Formats: sequence, structure tokens, C-alpha cells
Amino acid sequence: MRTSIGYTLAVLVVLTQQAAKAADFISWGAATNISGDSDVDTTGALVLAYNLGTSSVSSTTVNGVLFSAWGFPANGSTNTTTNGSATLTETTVNFKLVSFSNLGTGTGSFSGLSSDYQTLLGSGGSSNNPTSIDLTVTGLTVGVSYRFQWWANNSSLVTNGGPMLLTSSNSRELNANVGTSNGNLGQYTIGTFTAFSSSLLIHFTAGAGSSAPLINAFQLRVVPEPSTWVMGGLATSLLAGSGLRMRRQKKN
Repeated sequence: MRTSIGYTLAVLVVLTQQAAKAADFISWGAATNISGDSDVDTTGALVLAYNLGTSSVSSTTVNGVLFSAWGFPANGSTNTTTNGSATLTETTVNFKLVSFSNLGTGTGSFSGLSSDYQTLLGSGGSSNNPTSIDLTVTGLTVGVSYRFQWWANNSSLVTNGGPMLLTSSNSRELNANVGTSNGNLGQYTIGTFTAFSSSLLIHFTAGAGSSAPLINAFQLRVVPEPSTWVMGGLATSLLAGSGLRMRRQKKN
């Protein structure tokens, strides 16, 4: 069984959803080099956040966001795992999910990160090459805006492989080790979308030159429209004003 992943890992992620065209569905931000705790998005309200890894993976809080531990079953034992409203599935039944706990290192830029961020980036989930992983999230609210952030980092170069060249109209390529040296950091990206159904499907896959995708962690956040806050504030003001008028009338 092969479980290696390319150390200059760029990961292709394509997001689709029921009754929606994948190419029109998500707007990805740039692939951004990991630098510190402030990388973690805090826009809107947290829906879910997970730190992926082996059965010994720990929960961790980075920039105020709690990433719950998602420990995979023993490597090669299953092709699907579920945590709450999220499910990860290795898309080829004959291949299984794998996980890593040794993606960090005591040298280079990785050693300069906070201990909590090191915990987030030092483990991850993958699949047997050369296949891919689907992430399904349920419970979305139709018409509401969301933000999805995910990380690919392999600072310890514990795996082999080579660089990947990926192109897609609805994808984002991440490099898990910018510079391909021990201790270097990977990248993250944030995508925004409006839910067209109650479920979401994100497809992670490796491209030419690498054997499998890598996901260290991800989070999903909900971003209410400004009008929602305005109407909520207006309603609160009206209720407060009404109560004040009633109290004045009683005094008179």
C-alpha cells in the first residue's frame, strides 16, 4: 500500500454543490504563505473547524478559533470518516484514507510558529495515491454566504514525490512546502460562496507530479448579509423605543 504524498505539495480543490455549477460556485482567494496565528480567518461566525490527523491528534485554538480534533481511523482501514455534519471520503473504494502526525519540525520557520499553530499544522489527512478526497458538509442555509478556509503544510518532508502543476477554472493550488526545505511552511486559502442547497461538496485531488492531496485543517464560517445586521439592529431599536414610550405613558 502506498501512502506517500508529494513534498512540494500543491493541492487541487474543486467545490461543487447540488443544483449548482461547480465553475460558478466559489470564489477563491490567493494561495497565501503561512506566517502566523493571524492567518486564521475570524470573519463572521464559526460553523465548524477541524484539526485533522491520527487518533492522537489534539484540539487546538488559534487566533481565537477552536479547531476540534478529527482523528482518522487506523491508516488503510476505511475510505470514509464522519465528524458532526462533515464527512471525508476517499473517492476510490479500493483505496483508503491515511493520516499523518509528523508534518512539523523543530527547525526553520515552523519552529517560530506558536505552539497552537504548530499543533494545527503538524498533522493532516490524506489518501492512498493517486486518488482524491471528497469533503461533504450538511446543514447549510440556502441563500446565506459562507467562507471556507483550509491549509496544506508539510514542514518535515517526511514524504516523497515532486511538484505538481495544476490548472482549473474553479480550483486553488496550494504548496505544502514553499521552498522544499526542512522547516519551510505551506499555504492556505479562503473561498467565499453563497449556499444554493443545504449540502456542500469539496473535492481535493493531487495533480501531475504528486501522489495524493493533503489537508491539515479547515474551517467553515457563516457571514450574514449586512442587511441582516441592519434589520436586526433596527428591530432592536424599535422595540427599545416602544418600551420607552410605554413607560413614559404609564408615568403620565
